[in-house]
Amino acid sequence: RPDEIAAWQAQLRKGGRRDGNAGGSAPKAILSYRATLHAAYSWGLGVGLVSHNPVADAPAPRHRPARPKPPSVAEMDALVEALRGTRLFVPTLLLAATGMRRGEVLALRWGDITLKRDGDVFAATARVDRDRGNLTGKNAASLRFGPPKTRAGARKVPLPAFAAAAMWEHRAEQRGRFVLAGLPWNRDTLVCCGGHGQPIAPDAYTRELWRFRTRHGLERIHAHLVALGAVAML
Repeated sequence: RPDEIAAWQAQLRKGGRRDGNAGGSAPKAILSYRATLHAAYSWGLGVGLVSHNPVADAPAPRHRPARPKPPSVAEMDALVEALRGTRLFVPTLLLAATGMRRGEVLALRWGDITLKRDGDVFAATARVDRDRGNLTGKNAASLRFGPPKTRAGARKVPLPAFAAAAMWEHRAEQRGRFVLAGLPWNRDTLVCCGGHGQPIAPDAYTRELWRFRTRHGLERIHAHLVALGAVAML
């Protein structure tokens, strides 16, 4: 009955389960359990095993996910400066300066970047392409370039002056390093890549950033918060 479903949800929230764990389940977890039970009853209705779905009539627990607080300007400055000289510097700078998705930043090629210089003033624009605008995959063997996650994902993103200046320096440094190593460098070269031009897997970037921030006492910042911190950097 619906009241029994509601009581079951309340017991999960309260805790004291048979496994000896006194802590209650989080609302998000209870909603997941509820969805599984709802699907089971829906299947039962379809094959005639049950006459109704009590889960549909029982109120669902309220779940209000906490909104993460974006890093402050000081935290973002500390992270970016600490990363300078590492392969994490450029992708993190782009995340912080534009708010782009992790996979979009790691999929950028130099043909997608428009860089201009007028004396000491730099300007740049990053273009997210529909055909290869997002990099996905957990390891190098399954990495693939594909369209952005949303239909509105393909777009032109302006880079602030400090990021444009850093990209100008990065392009010159990367091109010189590739020439010395005998590697091809052209408009299809990845902006953020390994020592031989290979792509950086999104999960590998996150793991490296996790380890780096732990070593440098920047515990609160992770990849998604870096993108949120774009507002603070601007």
